[in-house]
Amino acid sequence: MTEYLGSPWRSRFLRAPKLALGLAERPDFVPLGELATLRLGLKTGADKFFFLRRSAERASNATVAVVGLDGGWSGSISTSDLRPAARNPHELFGSDGARHFAIPRLTPSMYLAPRDRPPEDGLREYITAGEHRGINRTKLVVSNADADRWFRQTRGVVTSPWALPYNSGYDYGAWANPHGAVLNGRFVGVSPEAESESAALGAVLNSTFTMMTRLLEGTATGVEGAFDVGPPAARRMAVPDPSLFSAAGRVAVVAVMDAWRREDVMPPGPDNDGRVHPKRHQLDVAILEALGMSKGEASALTGRVYESYARWRRAIESVETMMRANRREMARNRSGRSVKPADIAAQRVWEELQAEMPTLPSDLLSGDEEIELVEVPRKLGVRRGQPALLPGLLFHHDGSQTDLGSFERVRYAEMLLTIGFEPPLGIPGDSVRAGAIVDTFDRGRARLIDLASRKASAYVGDEEAIRSVVKLVERQWLRACRLGGFAGARPS
Repeated sequence: MTEYLGSPWRSRFLRAPKLALGLAERPDFVPLGELATLRLGLKTGADKFFFLRRSAERASNATVAVVGLDGGWSGSISTSDLRPAARNPHELFGSDGARHFAIPRLTPSMYLAPRDRPPEDGLREYITAGEHRGINRTKLVVSNADADRWFRQTRGVVTSPWALPYNSGYDYGAWANPHGAVLNGRFVGVSPEAESESAALGAVLNSTFTMMTRLLEGTATGVEGAFDVGPPAARRMAVPDPSLFSAAGRVAVVAVMDAWRREDVMPPGPDNDGRVHPKRHQLDVAILEALGMSKGEASALTGRVYESYARWRRAIESVETMMRANRREMARNRSGRSVKPADIAAQRVWEELQAEMPTLPSDLLSGDEEIELVEVPRKLGVRRGQPALLPGLLFHHDGSQTDLGSFERVRYAEMLLTIGFEPPLGIPGDSVRAGAIVDTFDRGRARLIDLASRKASAYVGDEEAIRSVVKLVERQWLRACRLGGFAGARPS
C-alpha cells in the first residue's frame, strides 16, 4: 500500500452537496482571496474585559453607561475610550429570530480602546477591577499590551466593510459593517481590493452559491450542519466573479443589495424542501444574469442549486435528529464520549458502598453539641505528631494566631478542611469528643479506600485506573459528608 499524499477529505467529498463541486469549477467563479483581503477579528485574550455591554442606565453626553467583566462591573466610561463593536453573531438577530443585514451604528457591545493619556475616573476604576480579576496577567493580554499599560492593546482592530461568521450554520451570509464596528474573533472581516467593488462583493458573499461552496472548504465542528470557516478556508471559497458582471447586471445586483439594506433583513438559506425567500431568489438570479445567463438559464440553475442544497440539508438534519437521540441516551446511561471509563466505574462502586459509609461528622454530632465557630487558615499543613509546646496554636498568614486549646481540636479542623468545609469552622468544645470523631473519620476513610480498591478491580484492569477510581469514590464520600453538614458549619 502506498502512502496517501492528497489533501484531507473533510467536508469536500463527504458532506457538501454534489452540485457545489460543479459551481466551484465554473470559469466565472474565483477564489474569494483573489477579490478581497480577509482578516480574523480581534482576539483580545480577555473578551469579558475588552468587550463591554451597553447598560440600560443613562449617562452624560460624554460618557456611556456600560457593564463589563461578565456583569461583575458597571459604570460610565468616556465615549472617547470606547468604539462600537460586534462581539457575537447572535447580537445581530432580531427579536423574531431574523438576521439583521447590517451591524447597527449603536451596537449592543463596545470595544475598550483607551486614549494615549492618563485614564479618567470611570476607566481607572474599571482597570482596577480588571487587575483584581487577574486580567493583566493573562498571556495574550500581556502579549498585546502597550508596554506597561496592559489595558491598551497594540494589535490592530478589524473594521472590514463585510463580516462573515467564523462558525456558520445553515443560513450563511455576510453582514454589512457600514459604521466600522470592531469585529471580534467570531467574525472574519472581508475588505474588497477596490472600494468600488464593495456592494457587488457583498452581493456574491450573500448568494446561495457561496453558501454552497463554503461547505467545500469549511471544517466540520462536530455539530451537524455547522462548519468553521476561518480566513484560510474563506480565501479558497469559490464565489461568482464580480469583475465579469455586465454594466446593466451590476446595477441590478446592487439594487437588490440596496433593498436588503433598506429592509435590514438577511433572507435565510433554502429550507429542507428547497423553498427560498423571494429576496434571496431575486439576488441569485440577478447575479447569474450579470454573468451573462438568460433569465431562463438563471432560473434553471438556481432551481438545481436549491434542490441540491435541500437534499443535503434534509440528510444533515436527519443525522442531527438521530445524534440528539443518541446523546440523550448516552447521557442517561453515562456512556457518552465525554464520560471516562473511570468515572462510570467510580459511580458504580460508590453506589455499592454508599449505604455502608457514615456521613461525618454529622452522624456523630448530637443536637445539643457545644460548637464553637473558629476562623482558621485554609491550609494547616500536615502534622505528624502532637507538638510538645502550644499544641493547639494556629498561625495565620498575616502573623496573627488562633489557639484552639488542644491538638485534638486542631486535628478536627484539619478534618473539616479535608472534607471541604470553608472557614469559619464549627469545632466541638470538648477535645475528647473532637478526637474521637477524627479517629472515626480516619478509620472510615481507610476502610473506604480498601473496599473501593477491591471493587474497582471488577470494572477496570490496570493499577493506574484503579487508583483513579478510588480517588473519585473518595471524592464522592467527602461530598456526601459536606452535604451532611453540621451545626454551625458552612459547606463550600
